Amino acid sequence: MQCAIIAAVWYCAAILVESLHLPVSSGVLGVFLMLILLMSGAIKVNWVRLGAKFVLGELVLMFIPLMMSILQYKALFISKGWQLMLTIILSTAMVMLSSAFTFIMVHRLQRRLHRHQIHKAQLNLKNNGNA
Repeated sequence: MQCAIIAAVWYCAAILVESLHLPVSSGVLGVFLMLILLMSGAIKVNWVRLGAKFVLGELVLMFIPLMMSILQYKALFISKGWQLMLTIILSTAMVMLSSAFTFIMVHRLQRRLHRHQIHKAQLNLKNNGNA
């Protein structure tokens, strides 16, 4: 069911990209759409947590067709392989850096919210004690 929710969001993003002729992929729009739905509370994290872990865990299976294509177009890979490898290395580094930066920013935000909640709770206890 959780994977179905993720797939439905991705499908909605694909429809939006196609109908509005947007210059982004449905996967990118789907990520932002899911983020908006999660932040607004329309979709709860618990509704998609296990499904997202499953999809990420099986992501390696998506690379099997890529490897088969490389074997099929061996001459192209030999002639333009350095460009492909450079693209793969740079894009992987960009994904890793952006993921790390996002994790750091979200972690800082969570810490700040947690400290704010603790401070607010302490003020409430203090005010209740003085009353």
